[in-house]
Amino acid sequence: GARRTPQPPVVTRTFAFPLDSAEGGVLSGILDRQGEQPACGVSGDTIRKFWYRARQEEDKTRRKGSRRLADHPTWCLHAFRHQFAHDRKAERGAAMVAAYGPNWRVERYGKDWRNDNEYKEAWLGDLARMLGHNTTDTARMYG
Repeated sequence: GARRTPQPPVVTRTFAFPLDSAEGGVLSGILDRQGEQPACGVSGDTIRKFWYRARQEEDKTRRKGSRRLADHPTWCLHAFRHQFAHDRKAERGAAMVAAYGPNWRVERYGKDWRNDNEYKEAWLGDLARMLGHNTTDTARMYG
């Protein structure tokens, strides 16, 4: 019989930037041009090709002396994911401190809390799934 290629799970990525920031302006422009789901139906291979071409174009623009967002030496699209993760961790941390006190990790998960799987899932599980990661250890590096 014929084999069906398993389809990858649908992953939704969200960005949280003020609309009046440089990043917010870029994302607003994308949403205006492409709609609410700008990459809907596009394969990962196609996105990688677009990203490669975009980086080449940004390199050309940078050499011409343009003052665009991507000209900043530390800017890259991938940084949006790290910023999102950082903000999400900060929100989650503030909520845990408010609910359980400043020493919540040790009190809830013990002295070896860093290696506790229950801690990893409670702290990073949702974030890992939002970022499309298979493990919480990968999400730990973000932010």
